[in-house]
Amino acid sequence: PFAVPVHQTSCGFYSFSARLVRVYDIMSGDTEQERFAAWEKTCTEAEHEVTNFCDAVQRRDAVLDSIRRALDEIHESRKSFKAKKKPKGAKFDEVMKRMDDLEQRLHEQKERIVPRTGSLFIRLWLGRVNVHTSHLGEKLRMKGEYEKFKRRTTPFIIVMSLLAFWAKNVLIDTLFQSWLIYYYMTLALRENILRVNGSNIKNWWIWHHYLSVLLCVVCVSVISEPEFRPAYDQSKVLYLYLGLLQILQTRYQMKRLYTLRALGKASNIDVPNADAYQVHWHQSMYFLLPYLCFGWILQFYNSYIIWQVAVESKFSRVQYVVGSLLWFILGAGNLMTTSIVIHEKRKRRQAALARQKDA
Repeated sequence: PFAVPVHQTSCGFYSFSARLVRVYDIMSGDTEQERFAAWEKTCTEAEHEVTNFCDAVQRRDAVLDSIRRALDEIHESRKSFKAKKKPKGAKFDEVMKRMDDLEQRLHEQKERIVPRTGSLFIRLWLGRVNVHTSHLGEKLRMKGEYEKFKRRTTPFIIVMSLLAFWAKNVLIDTLFQSWLIYYYMTLALRENILRVNGSNIKNWWIWHHYLSVLLCVVCVSVISEPEFRPAYDQSKVLYLYLGLLQILQTRYQMKRLYTLRALGKASNIDVPNADAYQVHWHQSMYFLLPYLCFGWILQFYNSYIIWQVAVESKFSRVQYVVGSLLWFILGAGNLMTTSIVIHEKRKRRQAALARQKDA
């Protein structure tokens, strides 16, 4: 509550500058006394707004110092408990639980106030800038731009895959892979920023994009090699299939995500991530499993074909080995992560049914 979001800061100075812009209207008053009175009123209001802004910043800094001191005291209390013989009993457990809840709430408030630069990937591209905002409207705008980017670019993947498969031209293939590098880099950057602002995006989905960028770079470096062309033609079939699968999966994920938000089980800035098979699983989503499994089979098959190219060329290029390994990692990671998600969903459902029976 004591944080000073960017939108409040900008609004305050916008109002201040807007009053100064009205100087022309003030100076066109009827008499000198009226012009002076209006000017004095404008300066007084602007000074009051600037003072309020400075007070808000000071309160924010004071609250942040208090939170840090409280966290230090909790940490010292835990160390003293570990150093001495711990008392036992329900009262002690209740005190420790309250201390854990308090520490969690303090960390949440601290994250709302402290500027954050995000991951190393963000710092490499944007530098040490604050990418965190406490304004919900800004977070929803970030999420909306992310989803709009995916909706607009996924059909382009399908079109470019068909064009590259039909033309069989090295220049078009290079342009396609270069565009995929831009696509995956943009997704990785936006997802890192969304994660800083509270979106529930797991590590694998972001690492999936990192590996995909590296795979595209490998393809570009050997795309003109004759022995690599058959394997790359198979890759274009996979890109076409993944593009179609993204459209289908995103449609169902969005419907399920809206339901979870309405039930309070998902954050407003959670996003559907069809490219990496992040799924909010529901009973109606299991019909997608055969399509997902076929996509994983194609990825493993791509890995096998490129490995055959590496063996036949007697490992003349390290890119063949790296490409085969990357396709295998992508397929295995998608398979394992989706399996874990489904297993956790089943466990939560069984636990919910057990609680209902006990009740």
